[in-house]
Amino acid sequence: MGGGFLLFGLRRSRRGPLAAERFYGMRGQAMPGEPFDDAVAKVLEKDARYHPDAYVFLRDALDFTLKRVKKEEKAQRHVTGPELCLGFRDHAARQFGPMALAVCREWGLKSCEDIGEMVFNLIEVGTFKKTDSDSRADFAGHYAFRESFLDPYLPKGMKKKGGRKGGGKKGEGSAS
Repeated sequence: MGGGFLLFGLRRSRRGPLAAERFYGMRGQAMPGEPFDDAVAKVLEKDARYHPDAYVFLRDALDFTLKRVKKEEKAQRHVTGPELCLGFRDHAARQFGPMALAVCREWGLKSCEDIGEMVFNLIEVGTFKKTDSDSRADFAGHYAFRESFLDPYLPKGMKKKGGRKGGGKKGEGSAS
């Protein structure tokens, strides 16, 4: 059997290193010689709020976001919290379509703030890096999951109206 390796149930291609791995020198590792899944296991010992697959998907979303930034700006650079939130949203929508909200909920993710919590969990174990100006607050309130992941698939009359970027009220991450 060829084509990739398996990390927490998600199939990965063998097309070469992820952009995130090239940019951050990760090659799927938290510390030199430590595989990404070991880093996730360390995180889960301290904080079990999020499913292991959520961390793998976050790494993929970072790769997706880095590729987008490189394509748009013709340069590779550190991505910001808001950029990663938007990249996570767009990558989830592409990967899961109308099931994106259900998948995120299954993984324990209800808001952009949860993305930030996972990022900082991975920073704490040495997998991701941050700049001095990066903070958890960078991930707050960019969009409501329900409106971003579910509303595009609802019939016109069923979409919930809201006044924030992406619709919905602050802290609203779940559908009723």
